[in-house]
Amino acid sequence: MLNKPFFLSILFVLVFISCSKDSTDNNSLTTSNKEIEAKLFTLVNQHRESLGILPLEQSKVAQQYAEEHTLYMVTTADFSHTNFQERAKAISAKTNANYIAENIASNYDTAEQVMLNWLQSSDHKANLEGEYTHTGISVMHKQDGNYYFTQLFYK
Repeated sequence: MLNKPFFLSILFVLVFISCSKDSTDNNSLTTSNKEIEAKLFTLVNQHRESLGILPLEQSKVAQQYAEEHTLYMVTTADFSHTNFQERAKAISAKTNANYIAENIASNYDTAEQVMLNWLQSSDHKANLEGEYTHTGISVMHKQDGNYYFTQLFYK
């Protein structure tokens, strides 16, 4: 039979460990960057308006899926359009969208750098200038200093 002080010591340690903050939770890995998201949204719409294209409206649905994908890229180090078809189907189901596109970026520190990069890529530029009506943008900053960007578009 265990003696009472020993048992209480073990119980205390187990409770203490289970209540300790996990040092690898997502908050320690990433931070959201609402200012950069807002700046990128402004830059995209300024570019569209300069071409006579209607500005995009912000969408909570697209924002949610952009955030989920950005978090996926940050936590898995998989910089890709992985599961885009699933995101597109989900957005379409929730918004009745017929056309959905996605731009991603990494290794840039500012919204201006991302926008310049996207404008220099024919596929990304086509999305920026497409006949979309709504968007969601997510930017996350990993502790290693790297930023990850996802922008979803739909109509």
